[in-house]
Amino acid sequence: MSGHANEAEALARRAVELATKIFPEGHPVTAIAMLEQATALRSLRYKKPAHDLEKRAKAWLRNNSTQNLAGYTVSSRDLARATTR
Repeated sequence: MSGHANEAEALARRAVELATKIFPEGHPVTAIAMLEQATALRSLRYKKPAHDLEKRAKAWLRNNSTQNLAGYTVSSRDLARATTR
């Protein structure tokens, strides 16, 4: 993000969009992408949206840490679907 927060936010937003299409709600991959987007938003001084996104992502990660994450794996098929949609 060094010096390119606008581009970083756009890429992070796209990563969140793709992750929500591929993985179920609350998936760790989506949560991590949301945290990246929140970081970019914060650097653009969008503090409220960044805080809300970060809060949601951290809640998902906290909930997942208490569950068995065996169902939250990424296969090569998942990755192939992500690039073709």
